Amino acid sequence: MRKINFKLCMLKGISAAISILLCLSALVSCGNTSTDSDFGMTDSDSAKQTEPLQTEAPQPETIVLHGGNPDNAVWAEAYLKSLPDADYDGASFFITSPETVLFDPSEVKYMSEVIYARNKAVEEKYNIKIGCGKSDISSMLDGAAAAVNSGMYYSDIMSIPMEYVGEFAVSGVLENLRSLPFLDLSEPYFNASSVNALSAGDMIYGAAGESTPSLSAMPVVYFNKTLLSSVTETSPYDDALRGELTWDKLLEYAALADGADGIAGAAVSEGDVSDIVFASAGEKFINSAERTVPTVGFADGAMDAPAPYVRKMFDLGDKNGISRADASAAFREGSVMFTVGYLSDISSYLSESVSLGILPIPKISADAPYRSLVNGTAPVMTVMKGPANSSMVSLTLSAINAASYGYIAEKYVDYLHITALPDNRSAYVLEEINRSAVYDLSSAFHSVYPEIWDNTRGLVRNVIERGDFSGYAAHVSAAEKAMASAFPCRE
Repeated sequence: MRKINFKLCMLKGISAAISILLCLSALVSCGNTSTDSDFGMTDSDSAKQTEPLQTEAPQPETIVLHGGNPDNAVWAEAYLKSLPDADYDGASFFITSPETVLFDPSEVKYMSEVIYARNKAVEEKYNIKIGCGKSDISSMLDGAAAAVNSGMYYSDIMSIPMEYVGEFAVSGVLENLRSLPFLDLSEPYFNASSVNALSAGDMIYGAAGESTPSLSAMPVVYFNKTLLSSVTETSPYDDALRGELTWDKLLEYAALADGADGIAGAAVSEGDVSDIVFASAGEKFINSAERTVPTVGFADGAMDAPAPYVRKMFDLGDKNGISRADASAAFREGSVMFTVGYLSDISSYLSESVSLGILPIPKISADAPYRSLVNGTAPVMTVMKGPANSSMVSLTLSAINAASYGYIAEKYVDYLHITALPDNRSAYVLEEINRSAVYDLSSAFHSVYPEIWDNTRGLVRNVIERGDFSGYAAHVSAAEKAMASAFPCRE
């Protein structure tokens, strides 16, 4: 008979690095020769030249793994211990996802030991066995629907890209996370912004957390280090790591390229860039939270602050003959100093003509936090409707995120560092970026309720890119009418 002791363990002995920390200590330090001084180190990304802009091929850099925070593994251990104890008699716990690298220790060799250690700690906590299955979204939706309709089992957790939550929701296959016992989504190992973005009416459809870092779905500023070092001795990496990188500062750097033949200080594409700059100003497309009907999240003056920065980057590209559709191609050819894109598209910006650097999305003001709007590919964790054992699902969902606190993202940064990131300092920047993730309900439901997207994001883009306020009130009214119909709050 399964026995559960729901007495919460207090957060004591946090300084004791036990099982998880022991499993990770070798990995965190292995090959890691960087120190705190690395934040101020100068490598090939800081070459100091004052001659005209140069475009010769960059030299390769030696990879030095960034230093992780050893306290993260200790906190992960403490958060896991604080969860209620339970014994599920060796039951299987299954996770299905289109991408299982963050759950399956056999998926990527570089990540295998930390994923194995995290899973093992959760398995020992609840006497379960964690398994993973990779499946495309269409098959997942079909499998979940068939299981719900027949009362059969499919998966305990489904980790899916946020943009598909709407399709799963309208198909009736998602459990309301509010109904799960012992699941506290206010804990620091869940992303609060994701919980709000996936809460509407009576439902909480899913959540992102420490086990699902959204790095590949996050926007970044790409810059050409060779071009920039040709005109200034100052490094934007220093601004970024001090928390001082603003849009004004970025455009000051971009202005240094003015007058250089064939070089644009900045060039960006339309669409997503407007969304990204808008969110960086602390604005939201949709206000959503638990047990509320979503509403439009911005006033008619909300575009006043971000719009000039988007238009200035458009202008810098336009005057140098770079069309907005060709911004990334021009950057790759070495003709652009700064552009904005997603980390998942890094290969689109790499070339022999560019010494690539990565920065966080800047702030409107230096005293604000960095805010990076994730796109719809960001992974979120959902639960299939009618779980066979709701207590096991809620505790294991909590435990996987608690036991991942901080260090899973750190290791994922290291993995990206050795496989994709262009230089050593970008890894530190990427950790800043990871902490800045913000989510919006519009990303989750645009495929099933396009009228919500069109009248929120579409409206903002039109105002920022064209200054067109015509029909503003009608758009807002249409959006709120659609959301009230789609997400009623009956309780």
